[in-house]
Amino acid sequence: MPTQEQLITAAWQQLATSGVPPSPRYGSYGVYDAANDRLVVFGGGYPVVVDGAVVGGIGVSGGHYSEDQEVAEAGLAILG
Repeated sequence: MPTQEQLITAAWQQLATSGVPPSPRYGSYGVYDAANDRLVVFGGGYPVVVDGAVVGGIGVSGGHYSEDQEVAEAGLAILG
């Protein structure tokens, strides 16, 4: 369920998952111990911001992280 973890991470951290610092235990491509292993540190997740407030997240997984980011960014653009 990487997609769910991406949107949870993006909303919780209020930044793109590619910007979450690496995990001391799992490195740059893994899942943190925190939050019941639901915090990811690879690209594809973004917070959804409305009027300056984070109201949710968007997560895309299935391709290379750069492709996942591109698709997620397109989704955000549609949302406005």
